[in-house]
Amino acid sequence: MGNTRFSTDDGLGFLGLLQMRRDWKHYCRVAGAEGFFPSLGVLLSSPSLWALWIFRYGRWAYGLRNRVISAPFRAWYLFIYHIGQHVAKVAIDIIADVEADVWIAPRGSAHVAPGSRVGSGSFLHGDNTLGSGGRPGNRGVPRIGRNCHVAPGAVLVGPVEVPDETILGANAVVVRSLPHGGAWVGCPARPYE
Repeated sequence: MGNTRFSTDDGLGFLGLLQMRRDWKHYCRVAGAEGFFPSLGVLLSSPSLWALWIFRYGRWAYGLRNRVISAPFRAWYLFIYHIGQHVAKVAIDIIADVEADVWIAPRGSAHVAPGSRVGSGSFLHGDNTLGSGGRPGNRGVPRIGRNCHVAPGAVLVGPVEVPDETILGANAVVVRSLPHGGAWVGCPARPYE
């Protein structure tokens, strides 16, 4: 993370609060929570939301141009990242690209490797891994399109592309790019018929 630079103009705002607020609203929409107390309930019962907020804060902290001013913010990010990773069981690397309106299951675990992409409107339903890998000379990380559902236990490894509007079944293993959207199941993943 030494030379990592992000733009603070990408909707993160001060401390990443603008995107954090949007994440919270999205989690409330998914849970059907309307009003103060139901929304507070979503906040208190969704450790994955906390992990997403830590990610957003880290992107903001590393996007600050002045390294002297950003140093305490970066140090705080590293501290809360390690605590949040153990509490939430969700590890989203700061180099990952997690777009807006992404939902991660409040229970279970998730690992999003450096450079991975999760498109807007996508759902990670728990115990998911987006990991780096691949054959020598062809290593990379997964890139999930928009409005995708990754069911519990699904794993994506290496330089794979998942098209928009794709549903990956429970415990599916994706090691090659999927040629089209739709439902995919099995190990390795194949179209559901």
